Amino acid sequence: MKLTDKAKKDFEKWYYKEIHYVGLIDIDETIDIYINSAIVMWLDSINIYISIKKTKDSFGSEIEFIKIKHFSSIYLCNKTRCEITEESIVMVNDIYNEKYN
Repeated sequence: MKLTDKAKKDFEKWYYKEIHYVGLIDIDETIDIYINSAIVMWLDSINIYISIKKTKDSFGSEIEFIKIKHFSSIYLCNKTRCEITEESIVMVNDIYNEKYN
């Protein structure tokens, strides 16, 4: 899992209250793609939104555009959607811990 400190603690509290009760397995036994989906659901629930869109730069090359709504942060990457999701979770983790720790 890519969350640390307060973000990890708050996510785990939410996960075991909102997700785990429906019969899903423990966080430690869940594969990354499901954890990433659950993290995005948790972020949505606290009004932090990760928006990933494909666009073209000024040279016509395709790039992925990430906007983390709530913190007004914008990042540009050129990776796969999975890599960008993981990268954005790491960014949100750092921002969340800095703001709420």
